[in-house]
Parts: sequence; structure tokens; C-alpha cells
Amino acid sequence: MMSGSGVYRGAVRPSRVPFRPAALLSATLLLGAVGLLTACGDEPEGRQPQVGAPPAATPSPPTTSATPSPGPSPTGATGNGAEWPNADTTGVEPGVRLTKRTGQIFVKKSGTVIQNIDLLGDVRIEANNVTVRNVRIRNPSSGGPTYWGILQWEGYKGLVVEHVDIIGSTKEEMTKGIDNLGGMVTVRYSDISGISKKAIDTQHGLIENNYLHDPHHFPQADGEVDMIRVTGGPAKGLKLVVRNNTIINTLGGTAAMGIYSDTNNPCHDILFEHNFLGGGGYTLYAGGQDDPTYNLVIKDNVFSTKVKPGFGPAIFFNGKGRGNVWRNNKWQSGRTVPVP
Repeated sequence: MMSGSGVYRGAVRPSRVPFRPAALLSATLLLGAVGLLTACGDEPEGRQPQVGAPPAATPSPPTTSATPSPGPSPTGATGNGAEWPNADTTGVEPGVRLTKRTGQIFVKKSGTVIQNIDLLGDVRIEANNVTVRNVRIRNPSSGGPTYWGILQWEGYKGLVVEHVDIIGSTKEEMTKGIDNLGGMVTVRYSDISGISKKAIDTQHGLIENNYLHDPHHFPQADGEVDMIRVTGGPAKGLKLVVRNNTIINTLGGTAAMGIYSDTNNPCHDILFEHNFLGGGGYTLYAGGQDDPTYNLVIKDNVFSTKVKPGFGPAIFFNGKGRGNVWRNNKWQSGRTVPVP
């Protein structure tokens, strides 16, 4: 768990993530049945392998806004003039036809595009530059927990997730929506809900224009819930940018956005800007008040005025760290949120 300094002392990533039983169903078998042997093997030069149906005409992202419900509402947020991401502007794009699949899609071919699938299962990626687009992912409601919706395994990079729905079951735990153990990851225009611990777990990448909300309570999760979890700093040469998301944790712990310094790896090179966030205990854990964080920029965010009694919008920010900035963060009412 987290110490008073903001160091998280229990979030050591396992050297190996366990396979779910569904892993026995490889992408070769799953896709071979429909003549799409594209998750592994050779592909003619100049073409990207694809898993799923060819795309329908892709409409432009919608611009309408709605109130996330249940939970804190971004409607009427002042200070930024934003229309915040919501169920209408994220997830699978309107008009896209999805093909049903069951089991695990296990990707070993770099450059694979997984698209237009309604998946009861999960996606495990051991390849570079994979794209998951216009996919709905749900986990089975029996048979044991699911550890992720999408996993980028260690040693791999370049994952892009866009216009994806990840929906955890109320009966069986989905621990994480997107788990990044590798390098660069981009997540945009996606709707993630129903997880038990973390909607997105990564140390680096670009996370923008997403709707992360409504986790499910499971006793085994011990109340350790962050819609976005960051533990330590990014890999060398990378940074984390979290921009223009709606991030709402309707449970009482831990946070909407959790930034935690690891024991030997303080948070650094993180830009958290122009997000609407609410819920959790403290809505934002900001890296550690006494930890040597640096280049941690938190600005132009809007906090819901619905705060858990006895807690507040944010805690554990080191205002003296090199390059650390806390600027123009507002309550939904328009009042300034002071430096925590």
C-alpha cells in the first residue's frame, strides 16, 4: 500500500503475468476458422495484417456531449469551456459492424490491426506497433477472474488503442482494462468501465479523449482502485501525457488518477492537463509530497465538487521539485483548487 510520502510499496509488477485459461485458444486457431490467419505468420510486404472484418465507412468522431452517469457530472464545468469525453464521443464508432469472437486473441505479428470485433475474452500482445480499433471487449461472467482487457507485454512497444469499449462483468472480476508492461502506448477515444482495480495501468504513453468510469466492487480488490495508475517514472526517453479525459471513480478508494512514486523510482516527466476528474478517496494522488519527483506538471484540470467526506481533491504534491508545476486547477464550480 502507499506510505505517507506517496511512495507506493506494494505495486511491484510481477515478472510474469499469468495466462488465463482462454490463452489456450491461440489467435491461429481462433482466426483460422474464419480464414484470417493474420495474428502470426508472414504477410505480403506493404500490408498490415488484420484481425477482424474490414472497416465500414469511418465517421468522424462525434462532437456532442452528455452527462456521465452515475457519478460526478462534468456538465457545467467552468474554467476551461470543455465538452468532456463521454459515452457518446468514445468507444466503438457509430455504424461500425462488429463480428463476434470468443477467447483470447494472442498477437505475435508486429503491425497487426485488430478491428471490428465484439470479443468475449481478452487481447494479449507480444509484438510491436499493434493497433486495436473499433473493438468491444467483455470478460466472461464465470470461470475465474480476467487480468486484463488488453495487455502489451514487456519488451514490446507501439500499441495504439482507439475507439474501443472495455466493459467488465458484474459477476466476475476484470482486474485491469489496459495493462502496459512494455514501451509506448497510445489510448484515445475509448470507453473503459467495470474494472476492479485499474482502467489503465502504465508508466508512459499518450492517454487522451477517453471516458474512464464506474468501476465494479470486488472484495478481493481490497478497495485498491485507480482509473489511471502510474507507479514510478517512465522508461528512459519516454514521458506520460494524460490529456482531455473524463476520469470518474464512483467507488470510495483509491483515486481517479493515482500517481505513485516507487521505492527507487520517483515520478517524473508526467503531463496531466485539461481533464475532468472526480470520485475516489482523494481524487488525485500527485506523486508524493516528500519524494524527489520532477517534471510533474498538473494544470488546467477540473475537479468534481462531489468529494468523499474527510478527503479532498488532491494530496501529496511536491511543489519544490525541479520542474514541478501545479497551475490553474479548478473545482467544477470554478473556484481554484489550491496546491495540495
